[in-house]
Amino acid sequence: MSATASTALVEHSPDASTRGRTILADRVVQKIAARAALEVPGCLGFSRTIIGIDTRRSAVTATAVTDGSITGLTLSIAVAYPAPITTTARAVRTHVQQRVETLCDLSVDHIDITVAALPRPHRKEARVQ
Repeated sequence: MSATASTALVEHSPDASTRGRTILADRVVQKIAARAALEVPGCLGFSRTIIGIDTRRSAVTATAVTDGSITGLTLSIAVAYPAPITTTARAVRTHVQQRVETLCDLSVDHIDITVAALPRPHRKEARVQ
């Protein structure tokens, strides 16, 4: 594109305030928050089971309620044992808030976190020969 054509596009583009706005569904904010929580060391998701069969997938449960440009989040996480629970929860809260505000352009009013599990690291079973 030539400099003249790009300048013409800029001159004829409507003002940002008159172009409209993008509205994100709560479900999108929930997925972003859940993914951001898993980026924090020591934060784990829950193992998913279907009819008692472990699917080997883990996820954080997240709920978002958005009103305009403000959102409130509720997260349910697992913290890897022996990681400190309060430190991990504080790191999750800070990181999730930053990621949601950056990616969604929403102000995070509050984040409620429930630590629902403290899974131990998996050990290989000793085999008897």
